[in-house]
Amino acid sequence: MAVDKKKPTITSASARRKKPPTSTSATPKKATHEQPGKKSSLPPPPPPPPFRPSEAPPAAAAVTTTAKHAHKTIEEYKANMRQWHNQIGKKYRHKLNEQFECLQAVLKAEESEEGGKHAQGHGGRTINKAKVLDMARARIEALTTEREALMEERRMLVDGLKEKEKLVRAV
Repeated sequence: MAVDKKKPTITSASARRKKPPTSTSATPKKATHEQPGKKSSLPPPPPPPPFRPSEAPPAAAAVTTTAKHAHKTIEEYKANMRQWHNQIGKKYRHKLNEQFECLQAVLKAEESEEGGKHAQGHGGRTINKAKVLDMARARIEALTTEREALMEERRMLVDGLKEKEKLVRAV
């Protein structure tokens, strides 16, 4: 593969092969659909769509690089993201409010059954969320205390039943 710098002689075998002539023009030739003497079954390519200045983004605004949002400016993209985020927040708050209303309805129903002190105190107006949570906490504590008392009573009844069974067996 060595080429003598003094002489234009090429010594490699692959270099002895003739290369096809290269075009000197800078632009490549376009492939045509029709070859001389043959008709192509392909239709000609459609013309490019006309340029509409109204569709072009403003020169001062930067255009996003993603294909999905290529038509939007950064400001439009940010506005859409803010709107999307606001919608998610609205759904979240709506769901929380529904759950607070359900919890409040359950607590009011239990208070009215028990004849509690708050049964008529609130009327038809809504209670703030902190009050609803406080009422729920108080109700949970009352139910826990009641459960513990019932479990103690059950334990005493089971123990009493065992004592009676021992007496019956002894007789």
